[in-house]
Amino acid sequence: HMSVVLALVQYFVNNPEELKGTLKVIFQPAEETVTGAEKVIKSGKLPHLDVLYGLHVTPESEVKAKEAQPMLEAAATRTLWLTIRGKAAHAGTPQLGANVIDAFTELNEKLRSIKLKTDLPYSVTTTMVHAGESSNIVPDYGTFAIDFRTRTNELM
Repeated sequence: HMSVVLALVQYFVNNPEELKGTLKVIFQPAEETVTGAEKVIKSGKLPHLDVLYGLHVTPESEVKAKEAQPMLEAAATRTLWLTIRGKAAHAGTPQLGANVIDAFTELNEKLRSIKLKTDLPYSVTTTMVHAGESSNIVPDYGTFAIDFRTRTNELM
């Protein structure tokens, strides 16, 4: 993202006659955590803009190399936060507990086997796992994040 924007800035530095008006460049912090845009807006430092262009790099499976499209139409995303509760046990006697990692592993394999009948790109991806605090205790509590993405709200 940054190198594309910096290349654009360099182009206008080298070709100032091509620019009608003032170019302002904004880099969004924390884009992947979905918190950066809101922080930029709430900072009060975003100047008045007549036009704002955004950019996001997209895999070649969605937009062919050296091509661009104005937007991903109705791109849909959801994050499922999941908590699993089991029963703690000593690692030497795991049969006395209910291991949330085992439960999540089985669930994750089921999620990975989802195959939708569509030509549109989609994904089901585990993006966060946290379970256990000790290497010798079967964890009885775990939180997991699963990211779902599709091209359309209908497919979501």
